[in-house]
Amino acid sequence: MYVRMPNPTEIGRARDPLREVANEHEEMARWMSYLDDALDDLARLEGWTRVRIVELFLSQSLSRHFGFEERAVFPALLDLEPSDELRAVVDELVVEHELLAAEVRTFTSLTRRYDLPPPPHLRAAIESQGRALGAALLEHAAKEQRVVAPVLKRRRVDLPMRIDFEPLPW
Repeated sequence: MYVRMPNPTEIGRARDPLREVANEHEEMARWMSYLDDALDDLARLEGWTRVRIVELFLSQSLSRHFGFEERAVFPALLDLEPSDELRAVVDELVVEHELLAAEVRTFTSLTRRYDLPPPPHLRAAIESQGRALGAALLEHAAKEQRVVAPVLKRRRVDLPMRIDFEPLPW
């Protein structure tokens, strides 16, 4: 199956912040599909190269995305609908960001050790970590869409563009 390799320059082009977050979540799904295919081919140089491309994307883009959500989207959400229930969900999403950042660090610590495909005894660990990371990122993005989209759709809000935000310190 052919999967288009995602282009990081496409991220952050939307005018509407809600659409922008949704676009980034959709783009993340494409990246995770690309990672999944690459992990199937981990023993070959082509598959390994694709894993390293995804690792580079995650290390460069994810903290900026999380920063936009934590510094603009989540505060706007709580301003629009201040409730203890929504506050608890937002707090949970922020904790998930921290956990996902740790998972990305673990994944990159495994992948950055090798320029060529890793030895067979480490492939299983890299594949397992990569698949777990992909599943966790997709689950988190879906959860954010379930929480963020309904509130921002009900009440129009202008947020700064995501591109204006510095990455979170990892």
